[in-house]
Amino acid sequence: MPDFAIQSADPFGLGVIAADGIVVTDITGGPRKDFVEVLAGNAKYIDAAVVDLRTREEWTVSYELRTGTLVVPFGAALNAAYLVTSFTGSSSNDGYPTATITAVKPSSAAMIKAYAGAISLSLAGGFGIVNKFGMTATSSFISTGISISMLTAEALHETNANFETDGLYHYGFKKEVTGEAYGDITIPGTGHVTDDDIREGRDGWKTYAASWWEYMDSI
Repeated sequence: MPDFAIQSADPFGLGVIAADGIVVTDITGGPRKDFVEVLAGNAKYIDAAVVDLRTREEWTVSYELRTGTLVVPFGAALNAAYLVTSFTGSSSNDGYPTATITAVKPSSAAMIKAYAGAISLSLAGGFGIVNKFGMTATSSFISTGISISMLTAEALHETNANFETDGLYHYGFKKEVTGEAYGDITIPGTGHVTDDDIREGRDGWKTYAASWWEYMDSI
């Protein structure tokens, strides 16, 4: 008999399935592998030579933030076993904030090398535009969005085709933010603007849009 709706617990331990608060809306994931393959001299693959590389799981979980605050660490283990590889979040004036996290789980948590600094992002719950990421506007916001990117360094063991202890490392964290409003938008002084647009049409409101980025741990 098929299952309906979410039956499993949040692997990241951040949200709830059957209660109010930070509500899990989608869980997708499972084992991931890369392979080394070898061709023989007669151009046929040698099945016995196949080697599994970087044994791991990868999971993506989406949330709707009714109440509370979603706090996501970067460069350090999440729920003692996972390493966040990507994050996106959004707020709109007609709904609750949403967030999506993708993370990998190596075969051993000891393979995760913790970043030297404490990097995290907090996304507040509540109806409407409750996350402006330091932006202000002369009139109401319509929507905001954020994504986090990072660089990755991997060290593999000399013979077992898996990560070394402390062999999976994230660094170079970068925050990219967008905003749309009915009035002119001002971004934080630490931000670098990529777009600052005004939009007008004969059948719509005049709106302002801004895109910018900043490093999360720079010198």
